[in-house]
Amino acid sequence: MQTAPNSSGFSATRGVMLAVLSGCSFVQPLSMFILSPLLVDLAREFDVTVAQAGLLVTMTALPSAALALFIGPMADYVGRRPLLLSGLTLLAISSVASALAPNFDLILASRVLAGVGLASMGPSIFAAVGDLFPYSERGRAYAWTIGANTLSSILGVPMATVLASAVDWRWSFAAVAAITGAATAVLAVLYRPLNEGAAAGVESRRAALMQSFRNGYGAVFHTPSALAVFGSTFVNAIGLMAFETYLGALLITRYQITTGELAPIVGLAGLGTLIGSQIGGRMGDRWGHKQFMSTTVVVAALFVLVLAYADVSYWVAGALNFVRSGFMGMRFTSASVIISEAVPDARATMQAVNQSAFNAGVVLGSFGGGQVSESFGYSHISLMTLVGALLSATLIIRFVVENRDAEPRVSIEEAEAAVILREPEPV
Repeated sequence: MQTAPNSSGFSATRGVMLAVLSGCSFVQPLSMFILSPLLVDLAREFDVTVAQAGLLVTMTALPSAALALFIGPMADYVGRRPLLLSGLTLLAISSVASALAPNFDLILASRVLAGVGLASMGPSIFAAVGDLFPYSERGRAYAWTIGANTLSSILGVPMATVLASAVDWRWSFAAVAAITGAATAVLAVLYRPLNEGAAAGVESRRAALMQSFRNGYGAVFHTPSALAVFGSTFVNAIGLMAFETYLGALLITRYQITTGELAPIVGLAGLGTLIGSQIGGRMGDRWGHKQFMSTTVVVAALFVLVLAYADVSYWVAGALNFVRSGFMGMRFTSASVIISEAVPDARATMQAVNQSAFNAGVVLGSFGGGQVSESFGYSHISLMTLVGALLSATLIIRFVVENRDAEPRVSIEEAEAAVILREPEPV
């Protein structure tokens, strides 16, 4: 079980630790979203169809979806740092392997390795922020990690797109490997929570780990709101990632542009998500995250329909995608709040199962989107997005209970952190 550090002056260092975790949050989505603008180049390089190149997204998400189910309870037991370090290391190695891959089979294998790394990181980042900050400060702390995650789309993905256009797509993966390697080194040096993963006998460790699994999953799967959140995440991910995966190919085909010319649209989309995520937290607090989450996901899907079917210029398409991304950012923040409080006593497990549901949706969405694009064209993938959004909103409205008047439930870890983070009294 994760325990709070027990050292004086920890309040002076938690900002540094939050910055390190935000760096991890920045790196995490690069390995997934770098693929969309590169699909056309990858298909040309390895002599496969764009739909076949889309399997790279599928094979990145598949191990992440499967292994995340084990990561949550493990993160509660062995601690966050070992899983974050191993995940970052695997992401760096997989990016190097992708940059050097001589054929499609090997780059596909490298993406599987990336998925294993992603599985280790997601729940650990989310839970580590909860360990560092008491409940009253956690919202602002999550805003930093969410913002860093979004900055990856604003800075990282466009950078990779420009590199692919100016030099070669392999340099995009090399750049991601360099950034991830740097993040790994910084995490190893600066993120050192005390009393994490305390030593115990073999039998005691085994019993404690099994108890962590039983308690976490018992609480999660007996909570109707949690099950509704998982279903909502899954169906929304199918439609969302079906469209996101092939958006670059749609724009390149429609406007006859190069991969490098996608960079402004990708950057605008990331900016929209960043702005939307900040607005979403405040508006959700005012109107209720349940209603706000359900409304914004449907509005975003309507903009996807317009983007897919409207005969508009390149820059209007970029504006539509910017607004669409803004509404998705709003949805993301409200969803994070709901997830964090659905099962307060099993936050890491809750996040792990939700991550698994999302990545399972990515697997089906990227595969299904490829089939639809080959049979009917890229634009018709947007219908998958609309259906997924409607189902997602229905599950949240119908089954999630949001008690906005409830008193905050403070866990033992939160109480310990509140004491530790208190400034020392003057002597």
